[in-house]
Amino acid sequence: MSRNGSMKEAILGVYLKERPDKISEVLRFEVDHLALEQKHGAYHVDVKAVDKKRRIPILFELQVTQATANYLKRLKQLVVINPEAVIVWVARSFDEAILNELQQWLKQNQPSYADFYAITLNEEALTILQQLNDMYKLDIYDNLHLLDEVDPLLSIVLQSKRVPKSHCGHLNIEPPPLNYELDQDVKRGLLLHLRKTIPEFLNFHYDKKANQYDKILNIGAGKYGVTYRCSATDRRGRAFVELYFDKCLPKNIRRLSYNWNNFEKRFTQI
Repeated sequence: MSRNGSMKEAILGVYLKERPDKISEVLRFEVDHLALEQKHGAYHVDVKAVDKKRRIPILFELQVTQATANYLKRLKQLVVINPEAVIVWVARSFDEAILNELQQWLKQNQPSYADFYAITLNEEALTILQQLNDMYKLDIYDNLHLLDEVDPLLSIVLQSKRVPKSHCGHLNIEPPPLNYELDQDVKRGLLLHLRKTIPEFLNFHYDKKANQYDKILNIGAGKYGVTYRCSATDRRGRAFVELYFDKCLPKNIRRLSYNWNNFEKRFTQI
């Protein structure tokens, strides 16, 4: 989602996930169960959600730059392989050439049970996203409210609706309940707890791949080669948190080892 070290698209995704009413107001139907960077079929999408009333998926592509031909090609493919879905393309702006090409293409290729929306992002929001991007990473979440003041945050510039109002799909809109006898559900429950208690750590807002019989949750620490490894219960029935350094970072390991006594004193005082 992010490009060239910028987190602006990722921040926008987290904001929309935390405030589904913002996108619901624009689309004029209830958007629920937003999840970031999800795989849908053969494609990864920036945000995936559900239309609760019509029981169909909503797939978002987020772009904080001007719409480009490369993105247009990707969106066309997304429409073709999802004959029952709502496709939403959010970008900073769309030039007339891309809108005209998109409109003509949709007339000939849009599936009968797919809706499409092209949405622009307010220029004021882009300024705020840059401010958030420049902040210390753990301060971003508590300042997402700055985007609340932008009105309108999002504006539809093109919509093409084919899904009949009476249509109802077969999507299971509610996530299955957690079964704590399964390792993958224990990990999922741990991630949900971390997401709720430490929302400031933005990596917790992304779902993690779950494998059977794997009890360890791996989460990027925000620096290349550094990972948090944690488990609610390992093979010996113990909970733990580890900070894992890749072998290519020996200096970081030595620095941590050198300061370990200071870390232990600080943890004891907490």
